[in-house]
Amino acid sequence: GALVGVRGRKTAMTYFRNLAGLAHGGTAELNGALRRGAMEARQAGVAVVLSDFLDPAGYESGLNALVGRGFQIHVVQILAPEELDPTAFGDLRLVDSESGAMEEVTFGKYRLRQYQQTVARFVQQLREFCRVRGISMFSVSSATDLGDLLLKQWRAAEVWT
Repeated sequence: GALVGVRGRKTAMTYFRNLAGLAHGGTAELNGALRRGAMEARQAGVAVVLSDFLDPAGYESGLNALVGRGFQIHVVQILAPEELDPTAFGDLRLVDSESGAMEEVTFGKYRLRQYQQTVARFVQQLREFCRVRGISMFSVSSATDLGDLLLKQWRAAEVWT
């Protein structure tokens, strides 16, 4: 992850369109990337942070570094549809898409309900963390069209005018 400087609406739209073509994979250290970006930026501006925020080390110190530098921050939490609403039951093999680690679990209806509550709590904690610091936060499915997010949801929230 990196903090990339983008100036002007036309340049920003081109930048966001190019995001759709990026390949994902590998591990990332979110806090470190955000702290580096905050320190390396010549001046504070708008920071848009796109992540699932599921880094085991958390997100707090990285976002706090951006807040401390005076950035206007917009957080977009992107979770896969299966993370938001899993549909599979029974004996499953779960594979972490970043680390490749595998775990075999039995996933019944009770465990599914617990999982959904855990995800809802996690999203709410991130939302509250952001609210207290004046960070705007959107939680979207990875199936969400980027143009829809930028042109409709952000305009409605007056992030993008």
